Amino acid sequence: MSSTQEDTLPKEGKMSTLEELMRQKDALEAEILKLEQEIYNHGVGLTGKLVDEEGFPRADIDIPTILTLRHNFNCKRNDYKRLMEDINKALIGMHQEKRQKAQAGAQ
Repeated sequence: MSSTQEDTLPKEGKMSTLEELMRQKDALEAEILKLEQEIYNHGVGLTGKLVDEEGFPRADIDIPTILTLRHNFNCKRNDYKRLMEDINKALIGMHQEKRQKAQAGAQ
């Protein structure tokens, strides 16, 4: 949601937007954790080598699956970063509005 859309929402709309963003964050965190656990279950982790000492693909792991899982993990992590930026903007907007109302009420 852009800041112009955020600015035109009533307070209840901003709060529900923030709550929805937090629900999305929780769901994304669960997906990231699941992917990370799946990668570690394959025995290589997020940065483990996929080749042996001689440079050949390891025969004891499923390389295409691991590459797909790592790719999905990185995509979800990028989505998480963007979502956290959106949450930060929503929180800043909400607090600025509260501050402006408090200042207007004090005058």
